[in-house]
Amino acid sequence: MPRLERSSSLALGLSSQEDAIVALLADTCRWIEQTQPQIEPAAGVEPVHIEYYEGWRCEARIAGGWVRDKLISQPSSDLDVSLSSLTGHTYALLLSQYLRSADFASSQLAQHPVFNADAGGSSKQPWLGSITRIEANPEQSKNLETATAVLAGLSLDFVNLRKEVYDGETRIPTMTFGTPLEDATRRDTTINSLFYNVHTREVEDLTGMGINDLQEGIIRTPLEALQTFTDDPLRILRCVRFAARLGYRLDDGIWDCLESEQGEGVRAALRDKVSRERVGIEVDKMLAGADPHRAIHLLHALGLYPLVFLWPLSEPLKQLPPGSTTVNADALGGEATVQPAQTALLASYILDGFYRLVLPDAPPTLHFEDRRTVLNSAGLDYFFGAYLHVRETGLLAPLKDKEQRRRLFLAAALLPLRHVAAHERLEKWCWAGEHVIHNGLKLGKTSTREPLAALYRAADILEQPELNKLVVDHQDSFVRWIPHFSPRGVAQLHWKAIAGLLLNRQPAITDSRIGVNLPSSLLITMVFDVAQRLYSALSGPSDVAVGLKNSETSAPSIFDSEAALNALFCAPREYIYFWHLVVDEWQLLPRAEERPRLDGVQIKEAIGVAPAILTGRIQCAILAWQFLRDAPPAASDPSYPSWLAKEQEKCSKWLSEEWQEGRIVPPEERVFVPPPKEGSKKAKSAQKGQPSAQTKGASKPAKKQKSQE
Repeated sequence: MPRLERSSSLALGLSSQEDAIVALLADTCRWIEQTQPQIEPAAGVEPVHIEYYEGWRCEARIAGGWVRDKLISQPSSDLDVSLSSLTGHTYALLLSQYLRSADFASSQLAQHPVFNADAGGSSKQPWLGSITRIEANPEQSKNLETATAVLAGLSLDFVNLRKEVYDGETRIPTMTFGTPLEDATRRDTTINSLFYNVHTREVEDLTGMGINDLQEGIIRTPLEALQTFTDDPLRILRCVRFAARLGYRLDDGIWDCLESEQGEGVRAALRDKVSRERVGIEVDKMLAGADPHRAIHLLHALGLYPLVFLWPLSEPLKQLPPGSTTVNADALGGEATVQPAQTALLASYILDGFYRLVLPDAPPTLHFEDRRTVLNSAGLDYFFGAYLHVRETGLLAPLKDKEQRRRLFLAAALLPLRHVAAHERLEKWCWAGEHVIHNGLKLGKTSTREPLAALYRAADILEQPELNKLVVDHQDSFVRWIPHFSPRGVAQLHWKAIAGLLLNRQPAITDSRIGVNLPSSLLITMVFDVAQRLYSALSGPSDVAVGLKNSETSAPSIFDSEAALNALFCAPREYIYFWHLVVDEWQLLPRAEERPRLDGVQIKEAIGVAPAILTGRIQCAILAWQFLRDAPPAASDPSYPSWLAKEQEKCSKWLSEEWQEGRIVPPEERVFVPPPKEGSKKAKSAQKGQPSAQTKGASKPAKKQKSQE
């Protein structure tokens, strides 16, 4: 985990671009003090008059995250510039004026390689991007006007030093110009309260704790935790995020605050005062960070889990049918209950173990325990050791991808809501997790909501993937999840064909539009299965409900339960073997989005009639035929066009023969045009005995079939 060594110098090692920017900020302040300029009139720039006075000073400091990351040798390209006497937008405009001035052109800095063409820079100003003014927007945590610009390839935000005054009713403060100390103490943590003074080129630790906390690995609030969190409850989530990201421990003052009587008031303020968009942004960053499992663990330990992952659910909740995430009210089951949050912790812990198997450079296991341990992991390490060979397969590949990993850990966090439906609108109900993502976290539809819903549908489909399910007439056969599949006419199909159809035709398992695939679907299904079996084996009726775990209560060990051991060491074997068969032996994963060899026109030529509403069913049979043949060459292969022409010819011949023999679709089911809607013109004409276009279209296939027989 990144720390500041005690022996390390506090002098920051700056890159060439950073060195030039620091010098430019200092020179700009000096130029403003000496020349006392006003903003030059320009289109789209609101005139601002600057009141100068004797002794007026302009100071610039780089604040927060960039200083922290430079001290612990972490990459950072975003600089927050805090100004003593000007608003961010005003200073940015003056900086632009200085860069165009004769004073800058004649300065030593103008010869710096970043700015000088002869020294490798540019003679113009592409190194200064356009300045964007961002109006104050308290609802989005933009409490003061700021400005942004890209300078020498780095992103800069400009804002004045701030003093915040809260009235206790909202998290939106009254903002005024402040001193460096007032600005430092209003921040979320001491390690984010550090300044880099561009004039002295020194790090300033005005709280007196930031440097020490970087050395010790502590997340601490600049003021008393209750004061910091009461002023802005969102800071609770930011503390959790940085603790998880950096592998630091939370200061005892934070634990004391959340465990005290005032803790409930702080949690209520987080629920009532902070917009759900802001909550969602912080949680999303946690799950996309270096250690999403620890973030979930801390949220639970601090009693924040219900506020984050169960809000705004309300009674009544209903049972959701398996394989569904959106249904009408008449398809729902009885009353549903939310499972204990420990199921989410177990699922997250299992995912985390696999994550560390495939990414040796993942954050190291913490050298300390958080003050509240809500999960006894004794024995789980043996589980991961027993499945070391799994990391060599592609089953764990999604954990190497940051976006896939984010979704998987969010899916684990929402496990208590599995098979739970919440009311959406009118007669529509949806999976409760989707309701939370949309209304509670305000995360995107395509990026999060749809992929998570697909993962949960896939978990119902792929759970316990025993090979018998690849048999068409098995009671729980996979074929019930294959759209347009009918066992009529195809009763005998090879297991490989069924597996191929499942991957190809079931959008909950394969949908490149939203990034859903077999590895992520099968992996999360296995994690859900193991976590829920393990929880059932370890828990009793008096187990801890959602919320804070009693510190005197210790979780049971897996070694105390034979069922727990079976859940850990037996259940995954089905999934691993299924993966081996489908991916390694049958090599179906690259064919998951393979298109049918014949389109509608080619099918018509083969069977002698337009397939109409039977197209999907016929193409399903064609795909089954394809999956029993060799995989196609790459589309870029020179031999592909001739190979495709031959395959289409063979497929057309096969389809024609099967059709004439009464297979694919039995003759009595060959209805090519759907019946007219009641009350339509076609229905009325049919009732009068007049031959409609539909009647004529439907009679042709029958005549053709008769001639074939």
